[in-house]
Amino acid sequence: MDTKIEKYMAHLKGAVQIPTVSSVNDEHTDWAQFDRLHQYMQEAWPLIFEKLSLTRIGKASLLIHWKSDYPKKEPVLFMAHQDVVPAIHEEQWSHPPFGGVVEEGCLWGRGAEDCKSLLTAEMDAVEELLEEGFAPDFDIYLSFGHNEEVQCTPDKKGSLLTAAYLKEQGVHLACLFDEGGNVEEGNGEKPPLALVGMAEKAPNEFVLYKDGSGGHASKPGRGTVLGDVARAMAAVEAHPMPYRLTPLVKAHLKAVAPLQEEPLKSIASHPKKNWKKLVKLAKHDRIMDALLHTTFAVTMAEGSSQANVLPSHAEATMSVRILQGDTVDSVKKYLESIMPAGVKVKASFAENPKPAGDVKGDMFKLLSDTIHEVYGKDTVIAPNLMLGATDSRNYAEVCDNIYRFTGRVKTGSWGEAHQVDEKMPVDKLDWPEKVKKMQADWIGKSYGAEVDFPVEGRDEKITVYTTRPDTLYGATFMVLAPEHELAKSLANDETREAVEQYIYDASMKSNVDRMQDKEKTGVFTGSYAINPINGAKVPIWLSDYVLADYGTGAIMCVPAHDDRDFEFATKFNIPIIQVIAKDGKEIENMTEAYTDAVGTMINSGEWNGQESSVLKKEAPHIIEERGIGRATVNFKLRDWVFSRQRYWGEPIPIVHCPKCGNVPVPEEELPLRLPEVESYEPTGTGESPLAAIDEWVNCKCPQCGADAKRETNTMPQWAGSSWYFLRYVDNHNDKELVSREKADEMLPVDMYIGGVEHAVLHLLYSRFYTKFLYDIGVVDFDEPFHKLFNQGMITGKNGIKMSKSKGNVVSPDDLVRDYGCDSLRMYELFVGPPELDAEWDDRGIDGVNRFLKRVWNLVMDSKDADITATKEMIKERHKLVYDVTTRLESFSLNTVISAFMEHNNKLLEIAKKEGGIDKETLSTMAVLLSPFAPHVAEELWEELGHTESVFKAGWPKYDENAMKDDEIKVPVQINGKTKAVIEISADASKEEALAAGKEAIADKLTGNVIKEIYVPKKIINIVMK
Repeated sequence: MDTKIEKYMAHLKGAVQIPTVSSVNDEHTDWAQFDRLHQYMQEAWPLIFEKLSLTRIGKASLLIHWKSDYPKKEPVLFMAHQDVVPAIHEEQWSHPPFGGVVEEGCLWGRGAEDCKSLLTAEMDAVEELLEEGFAPDFDIYLSFGHNEEVQCTPDKKGSLLTAAYLKEQGVHLACLFDEGGNVEEGNGEKPPLALVGMAEKAPNEFVLYKDGSGGHASKPGRGTVLGDVARAMAAVEAHPMPYRLTPLVKAHLKAVAPLQEEPLKSIASHPKKNWKKLVKLAKHDRIMDALLHTTFAVTMAEGSSQANVLPSHAEATMSVRILQGDTVDSVKKYLESIMPAGVKVKASFAENPKPAGDVKGDMFKLLSDTIHEVYGKDTVIAPNLMLGATDSRNYAEVCDNIYRFTGRVKTGSWGEAHQVDEKMPVDKLDWPEKVKKMQADWIGKSYGAEVDFPVEGRDEKITVYTTRPDTLYGATFMVLAPEHELAKSLANDETREAVEQYIYDASMKSNVDRMQDKEKTGVFTGSYAINPINGAKVPIWLSDYVLADYGTGAIMCVPAHDDRDFEFATKFNIPIIQVIAKDGKEIENMTEAYTDAVGTMINSGEWNGQESSVLKKEAPHIIEERGIGRATVNFKLRDWVFSRQRYWGEPIPIVHCPKCGNVPVPEEELPLRLPEVESYEPTGTGESPLAAIDEWVNCKCPQCGADAKRETNTMPQWAGSSWYFLRYVDNHNDKELVSREKADEMLPVDMYIGGVEHAVLHLLYSRFYTKFLYDIGVVDFDEPFHKLFNQGMITGKNGIKMSKSKGNVVSPDDLVRDYGCDSLRMYELFVGPPELDAEWDDRGIDGVNRFLKRVWNLVMDSKDADITATKEMIKERHKLVYDVTTRLESFSLNTVISAFMEHNNKLLEIAKKEGGIDKETLSTMAVLLSPFAPHVAEELWEELGHTESVFKAGWPKYDENAMKDDEIKVPVQINGKTKAVIEISADASKEEALAAGKEAIADKLTGNVIKEIYVPKKIINIVMK
């Protein structure tokens, strides 16, 4: 995996492994776990704790302040919480609840989703910004509460105490972000959906209770107080509070309506108009129900402590979530109105709902613009009512713009907060996005509509499939594949000869030739179809760029919005009608197609003025309602010929029987092996060479015993390469494909290096084979390769691909003869990042060759000198190991070579002073060189007196303490301006550093010193008035 992804996962895993379970009662909370988490945070994100200020609030809440140079600007606050709910019923968990196990594409554990993933993400982001030297334009706060998951008194609630602290400091926030809404993935048919929580229902606890005299259960009389409370519970469930449509819920429904299926789509588009339908829907939908009224949920009840004792007091506790517009008092009055006689109501925890945020203000617009920039312009942004409670509501006095929005992209593998087996999905497939997109496009799931175009004057209809039904008004002609069943019959007397000739000419071309022809050709059939949306006549053409075996073999052409259609229409003088316009303005005298996916509909009848991105999703259903087509999902997965007419390749285990047909070779006879032959040249008949080997081809049918013949075609080379890595780790196993023990030890593959040209063959089918083997239980992983690395290519001059025909091939034989293969190998790695193409330049290999000679000479000059390692040599050795190792792990191979050169130059400088370099350092250099220059490294290793191969030495390790400088240079500033640079001990304390700094600028300290700052090993700053 990418080192950043590994780091993020490691941080989340470490946080999940610390059980910071909160409790209403402080005495029942294990505060040592919160201390552990704080210590872990300091170790995981050292720059944050070194450079930013930290305030501990209450028992364990943390407030981190990143100060900017603009203190007058209102700051922004990012929230998360440290605490988690208990992991009860641990026996039901498939992974330890505080184990942080990474399996099946998820990180499992309590807090993985709620809410340590948000905490670690915020910390990772700030730490990386600090590493990059980022300077914010406004102050930033990070607030991490310690008891978000429990209801407690205001004097103990971490978020309330933090908000009070900010108010005391005179801080008013521009906005804050907390857990809540996420981004739901788009899928081709639907764009991404960002749910931004603008308010939340107020969490309350109400108690229904009744007191009585109690007594022995043998004399219950007419009932008990517990029975009365039970009737009160039944009354609550029978008489819910009335439904209401709040402005926020109305805005939410209208925003998400285009993404819904019917009937919700129509209802949500006009919720007030369809109020009765919405109420009916809510009665069968828990989420919709919760959005429309204050809800009651009876969660606990208690009465007597013993079965034979009548209770003198009984009560039931309810979780009450109050909707905006209701209050604690109004809800209490409502409950009292439905209670049985004698049952009373009290609020044990009472809180009125905070008002919803402003969706029309500048801050919400800024947030919306940011969401569109990050997730795509088509992302639907929906203001949302949070049904659960967050700590963010407690900041209402210091912030007007509270957004419960994380920005996390929610996938189908997410679990629910607080559930058994809480988990957070992680992307195991660390592959270039380009390859993943190529594979998705290859499968090509698309959403659109099939539309029926009646043929003028005939009963037939021509069906086309389109992913852009919103452009139907712009369809000005149709094109059919020459093989289409109606192609010939559409011709009239004037066009018949040209049509038949065109059909014949097309039949002489392969599909590949037809798709690659740059010049579009076509012939008008003489017939017209009727555009079903507006009744317009559209001419029907034939063209060989439409293939009969894809889609319906017919397309509707919208030249104003498709490059190919525009070229065709321009060539044959066909009308071009623009139906999508940027900002609603039509282009005069179009010279090219307008292909932007978004815009406003024009020239489209009743669709005028609508956004094309919205209409694209609605149009298939409109077409279906009108009876002129149907919404359709299409796949464009292309078939590949699996058989090959050659000897090499896995034989296909099928027997052809004249009686039974195609019969599989029995499992006990597998694997079917190729015959040993002396010659496997082609037969000249087009058949496989195997067809000429009678003793192998002729066999008996496994089913009926009759004479039969084996399949003589073989599988393509990528069939075996889709699973060969499994055999690499267990190639002598004749009992199973791979043993589970070996697979667990060495699979899946950590990194696969290969060209992007394999994206939709070998790499796609490797994934398919692996997922199939996983599904049938042969392996316990479902992806074959964790990381995919696409290497670049060495090109000729001006980036032209090397080929014999171009005469620009560089012979490796000549280079090996002149420089040696180690020089060639290292130079190829040195020319640039391995993922990029690089232009060959003969001059560069000279430099690498000189480097290897300098290493050789250094060893030859030092090996017999009996040099004792100095501190400087040891430091340089460990720095060399560190640089080579870390750069190699990040696959920055060109910088590995530069590291060798840099450190060798440094060693040469040391050798001049000390008379040579010690053998351990030189031996370390040889081991590090061995993967890159194996021949030179092996020789150097032997010259240094080692008897076994360098490749048995083991990879060197580095010691960070040994790499540290004894003294460091630190700039000394006054009011942010550097006045001197001093050298101090690398381990100097803050007091020692400040004393040295003030001494260096003593003559410049002419004012009152009001603050002294020392950022360890970075800077000393004296603030003076």
